[in-house]
Amino acid sequence: MKNRFLFIFLISLFALCGCHKDRITLEIISPKSDDTFTKEQRIDIKVTASTQKGEIIQVTAIVDTLYNQSVTEEPYNFIIPPKTFKKAGLYYIEIKAYSSEEMIEGSAVRINITE
Repeated sequence: MKNRFLFIFLISLFALCGCHKDRITLEIISPKSDDTFTKEQRIDIKVTASTQKGEIIQVTAIVDTLYNQSVTEEPYNFIIPPKTFKKAGLYYIEIKAYSSEEMIEGSAVRINITE
């Protein structure tokens, strides 16, 4: 009975450790959530993305239908040009990273646009 539990524990441990090797680590450095910008400001987006297995093949930034950009090499930086936002309000910047191991990781920050 003890051997059975030990075997199940070891199999579970290997399965859990193996899953994290493919995982993408993604962080939005800037802007921070709830930062405020005017419609006339340029917004610099800085992102870090890495994976232990494979490589990052693409990082995308999306803001509603207003902005959609992709990069395939570091640094993973984006620029939202001035006057992209026509109305004041809350918007979400969504970042997705894709790896060569077919993994996807996403993150988002909310920004406030004022007149």
